[in-house]
Amino acid sequence: MAAPSTSPTTEPSSPPADSDAGEERAVSGASRSALERLVADVKLLAEAETVYYKTKLSLSLSIAKRAMVLFAIGIVLALLAIIALILGILLSLAPLVTPAGATAIVVLASLIGGLISIKLAVSTARTMPLGSDGGNGKNG
Repeated sequence: MAAPSTSPTTEPSSPPADSDAGEERAVSGASRSALERLVADVKLLAEAETVYYKTKLSLSLSIAKRAMVLFAIGIVLALLAIIALILGILLSLAPLVTPAGATAIVVLASLIGGLISIKLAVSTARTMPLGSDGGNGKNG
């Protein structure tokens, strides 16, 4: 009798030990490839976020600069209006009292208004909670 032939096509397929290592390498290679793509995607996302926030900051700075210029123009115009008001008051009071008396009245009224504003500003600033003292304005 002849020995049964052992051809690879008739044997039940059982993976050799080397094929397990090959599969592990293939899975490891696939995992490595997926991990590399993930790292590349994260880098791309970080770059995109950086560009986005730089653009947003640039736009915000541009808007803030424009707002500051408009604010400065408004302050200058308000000061000019106050000067015109003071001049108008001086000219209106001059016929009633002497020009020196009108100047004294306007200067004293302006000083009193300024002092009241400063006192209000200081008392408002003292209410800010800046330290561990609970915002009562006292040091210690």
